[in-house]
Amino acid sequence: NKRKELNSSHYQVRYCNSLCIPLIVGVQKDRFEVHRDRLFSASSWFETNLNSGLQETSLQQILLPADDPEVIEIFVQWLYKANPSFSIFTDETFMQLAKLYEFANRLFIRELKNYIVWKLFELRKQNSIPPMSSVHYAFEHLPDNATFRKILVAWFVWHQESARTLTADTLNMSPQFSTELVLTMIKKQDGIPDLLSANPQSQYEIEDR
Repeated sequence: NKRKELNSSHYQVRYCNSLCIPLIVGVQKDRFEVHRDRLFSASSWFETNLNSGLQETSLQQILLPADDPEVIEIFVQWLYKANPSFSIFTDETFMQLAKLYEFANRLFIRELKNYIVWKLFELRKQNSIPPMSSVHYAFEHLPDNATFRKILVAWFVWHQESARTLTADTLNMSPQFSTELVLTMIKKQDGIPDLLSANPQSQYEIEDR
């Protein structure tokens, strides 16, 4: 099993014992063993969840029944190494990033969201074009002020090769995206800069003080 091999070799699950918390993911209940301190450092959500007095407290497990095991595997890799493995296909990578951002936003994993922003900037440098499937997902599942959404809009407003891929049919897939696209085009005429031309860190979330 590929996932078990990853867990054993990269995350040293055999040395976990009581130091690890199982993540139980998806309808098939895939299991990921993760060191407690890494989870708690990533987000206070995990510690709060484990001390909530609910089922997770008695079992000392994190239950993620609605999440995609593929996305959680990337998250676990990110906890242990700088650059987790994404799909070799660019379109799939965009969707993985969109789902990972939704997960990070929901569980308040600020540093993971910042990593995803950096990853999007890297894809932009490679002249990659976000597929409309990932755009649609982002506008269906992320809040209006999500940086991920803002970056996608900028991608199509300031970069002609991306804009040329848009059609009436693709725009109809996501009315919210279409609206944001028009509004940002108007702002562009007023002189606002392309956020993708800036340093990625300009779009990072900072810790509340």
